[in-house]
Amino acid sequence: MFYFKVRTNQKIYIPNCSLFYRAVTMFFIPNIENRNNSKKLKVVLNELIDSFNIDFSKDNSNSLEENVLEIMMFGKTISNGLLMTNNGYFFMPKCFVGNISYKFVRYQGKPFGVEKVCFDLENEDLALLKANMDGESKILNYDMNRGVNLAKSVVRIIEKYDNKINIVSGLVESVSNYKCRKGMNNKKSYYPDDIFLVPSEDPKFLGSPVIDENNKLVGLYFLSDDQPVAISLNQMVELLSKYRASVN
Repeated sequence: MFYFKVRTNQKIYIPNCSLFYRAVTMFFIPNIENRNNSKKLKVVLNELIDSFNIDFSKDNSNSLEENVLEIMMFGKTISNGLLMTNNGYFFMPKCFVGNISYKFVRYQGKPFGVEKVCFDLENEDLALLKANMDGESKILNYDMNRGVNLAKSVVRIIEKYDNKINIVSGLVESVSNYKCRKGMNNKKSYYPDDIFLVPSEDPKFLGSPVIDENNKLVGLYFLSDDQPVAISLNQMVELLSKYRASVN
């Protein structure tokens, strides 16, 4: 039974209104929720993009080692990722996204399910996902190097496995402008600011943070045509901008 209140404070009975109410709520409530979720996501994307342009002092920056994620499947680490907000938004290699129902992330020794894939664009190497972490979105502040004095410099790759950190040292071979390489579908693409690496040993996991000799983040480890590279921060910002443009 359903009533409408009118200004005279009388109640008017409308038969079968429960069906009408159900139909209205089935149509409008999901749309309202979707719009609210889109607004929240766009705010997160704006804050993430802004964070790449801010110089944080070491005292105000978050620890990269603490925020490396292990991407787990059937109890085994298959990849690393980097947490970007305290409530679960993270970057990981797109090639390991697959069916998220079989995956979870291990963060500081604790398992978290994967809530959703936010963006997984064709021909891109990184995807943005969200883990089931509570709390209001707060951007994690990392000390960053967006390509300054990187050529021929020393770098380190921070891997995490079984909740333990492994450091792989290496050198930057070159920093490319619009290097042609194959994307995820074996199609050639042009990517700006590829950072080509010469690691001292083969890293075990894609998606691991790459840092310079001053412990500043320079990118995420990846393989391009079987050659070790760091997907640069400039590429990550460009990717976030594409995500933002696609949010309705």
